[in-house]
Amino acid sequence: MADFGYDVSDYCDVDPVFGTLTDFDALVARAHALGLKVLLDQVWAHTSDQHPWFKDSRSSRTGAHADWYVWRDAKADEPGIGWPSWAFENHDAPRAISRWCAPEHAAAFARMKMLLLGTLRGNSILYYGEELGLRRSTCRSSCCRTRRRSPTGR
Repeated sequence: MADFGYDVSDYCDVDPVFGTLTDFDALVARAHALGLKVLLDQVWAHTSDQHPWFKDSRSSRTGAHADWYVWRDAKADEPGIGWPSWAFENHDAPRAISRWCAPEHAAAFARMKMLLLGTLRGNSILYYGEELGLRRSTCRSSCCRTRRRSPTGR
């Protein structure tokens, strides 16, 4: 899986690392049978550079998908650099406060981290609760401690 799942090359299938569409259908059916809902993290704003839409858009300024992406020439003072995005953590990385900070310094560290992100040129990306200094936590529910299996028993 490229780029932690954000490199989407096929919106109509499941990444093989997670199984198949049949596996997904079984998961949804089992969840519904148990009275549970299934939430998806659908990433509509990201496509792979291998996706046909992206390839077509990149190939021509007048093609069928030319305006599906925003294309800009680099500014004279920023050759090839573009506009950066900054993040200390995301759903795939432990919270920075848990990695780099003693508990007694959490509030000051969170303020410093937000100040730093706010002063960098580019986009500041905050993971929910990051601005509050929330630490990484462990699920204490019994469902988290049971052996995880796919809905098909694999």
